[in-house]
Amino acid sequence: MATLDAEGELAFAPAPEIERLRRDHVQIGPRMVGGSEVLAGVAGNQLDLELDLEVEPGSVFRLGILGSAPGSGGRAAEETVIEIRRHDVGDPVLRLDRFRSSLDPSVDTEEKSGPVVMSGGRLHLRVLVDRSAVEIFANGKALTARVYPTLGGTSVRLSAEGAVRLLQLDAWRMEGIFGGPRPLFP
Repeated sequence: MATLDAEGELAFAPAPEIERLRRDHVQIGPRMVGGSEVLAGVAGNQLDLELDLEVEPGSVFRLGILGSAPGSGGRAAEETVIEIRRHDVGDPVLRLDRFRSSLDPSVDTEEKSGPVVMSGGRLHLRVLVDRSAVEIFANGKALTARVYPTLGGTSVRLSAEGAVRLLQLDAWRMEGIFGGPRPLFP
């Protein structure tokens, strides 16, 4: 759904009807984000995640989704990473890192990125995950892509470099709108 923001720019948000599919609410915060942590009680391949953040200049926030069990070196073998990088000068950047999203060498894993406006370092991030579809809304700017995990990963991970404050995270598992299972690949 598109509307005009206070500056007359297009702002995007998911259709409000999506909220009827939410189940099993988990709320986290406020607290600082540091290092890397898999979120207990937040997992799945159909998720609705809402985060309110304060990101200081020179800091990076990462949200890993669809993470599989750790491989060598303790990192998930597959994981899709949503990154907010706030530089000391210039616009912050929203980046969708799909490099480790799939072990299937035939799928597109090219990164997607773009600028995002953050007034006072604040960010409202909404992420919808529907198996292979990922939709990201960052302060009204939208970024969507497909990912094709092969290992069935469901973990959600937060990490940060620098000063990142998680004001609040709300997470829901999402019910499907279809009567039965759907294949992962179209």
